[in-house]
Amino acid sequence: MKQVFKLVLIVAVITLSHTTFAEGRKVTISLRGVYNATVAVSPFAGMRIGAPVVQDVLLANKGTMQVDVPMTLIPGEFQFKFNYRKQASDRPTPVEINLFLNHEDIHIHINPLYATGDSLTIDNDVENKVFGRFMAEVGQRRQQIGLLQQLLMGYTDRKAAVVKEAEAEMKKLSGNYNKWVKQLEEQNKALYVSRLFRFQYLTDLGQDGSGNTDALTAMAKKYLSVIDFNDTLVLRSRQLNEFVGGYMGLFGQLATTEALRDSLFTQAGRIACGLAAKGAPKMYGWMVDYFYAGYESYAIDPGMKMLELHLNNPDCLTSKRQAIEKRLEGLKKMVIGAEAPAFEAQMADSLLFRFDGVPKEKNYGLLVFYDTTCGHCSQLMQELRNWYAKLENAVWFNIVSVALNENRQVWKSAHRLEQFAWNDVWAPGGVNSEAAGKYFVLGTPMLYIVDPDLKIVAMPKDMAEVEKFLNQD
Repeated sequence: MKQVFKLVLIVAVITLSHTTFAEGRKVTISLRGVYNATVAVSPFAGMRIGAPVVQDVLLANKGTMQVDVPMTLIPGEFQFKFNYRKQASDRPTPVEINLFLNHEDIHIHINPLYATGDSLTIDNDVENKVFGRFMAEVGQRRQQIGLLQQLLMGYTDRKAAVVKEAEAEMKKLSGNYNKWVKQLEEQNKALYVSRLFRFQYLTDLGQDGSGNTDALTAMAKKYLSVIDFNDTLVLRSRQLNEFVGGYMGLFGQLATTEALRDSLFTQAGRIACGLAAKGAPKMYGWMVDYFYAGYESYAIDPGMKMLELHLNNPDCLTSKRQAIEKRLEGLKKMVIGAEAPAFEAQMADSLLFRFDGVPKEKNYGLLVFYDTTCGHCSQLMQELRNWYAKLENAVWFNIVSVALNENRQVWKSAHRLEQFAWNDVWAPGGVNSEAAGKYFVLGTPMLYIVDPDLKIVAMPKDMAEVEKFLNQD
């Protein structure tokens, strides 16, 4: 009896140790075809790349390395980034590939010069092969459906016999296609990638193009019905992000004006976040994060105000709670007629710069918060330089541009390349600086026009609105 008990105990301990201390997946990488390359492996996490599992490990030609991926990140999609040199004297060239990891330890054989197709081989792989074959066949099956869609879009006579025939054929092909996707999803349900197949379903949206609120709501709900809002594992890939991007594209096609765009995108967020609220808290939070990023990028204030409702829901696990709260506070405080706060920043020679008024010889002050690494900012600054070079514009404004780069040296290097005709300064701390905090700047670019009494008189989104302000009656 004692021996049996000991045997059971030993088996239990072994089983427990394997369960509790299970190692992660092993990914072996073999490099060929180049002199060397640094390798970084990072998981996808929501809308961004997560913290790297390995960062910039140097691998020589014909060299091999092993990456241990923690089980906490499995299953999921990962970015493999190679900065390679073809020859020793070359500058590094980046190449990125995205791969799924789940049940198997895999061995990747890669030549970064040809990192796609048959040139990339993976031993012991199932997930990526299945997903690759699936997406290839999706393209083939959708091609014929796409041709029918083009035919229907080109016909203005909706009652024509050819239109009726095309509609019937497209309905048949779409039905068969969706059955095929569902069948593959069921056949491969043991694989992580099978849960991503659903993002390739075709949905009859019934879009009439009228922009009618009820019709848009029905269209949006049909589109989003593909998402399983309780499946948090889809947050470990790019697929959900790309799918919701397509959803926003439907609304964007109807946005003929900026005001209509703001209204439509706010409606899109209201519907999507409302549906996500019925699912898992992580999915709900992700959806709120997604729309926060879009509303912040396009300065859509009605959308930002709409998100306030979701901040009050304890089931919303948003990572942007503080940012949204700060933006909402800014929308209340930074309004036309409010006082423009004074602030301090640094000039290129490290001397202190203080903004606390508009010179007497100028009618207005223009504050421009930007980042030298921001693409939209670079475009704005070029437009501003061209606009300010005209004397009839320069006489009106005293411009102060405030760089919100986290790294002072990055700003200073860019500053040296420019011949600024105004004060260009740097705010230590970037978006966490005193200046950014006082003006509730969370993203760049952002502009404020102030009068000699230090009152905010306009908050233009671009140079066209600056011009419009200047030319108003």
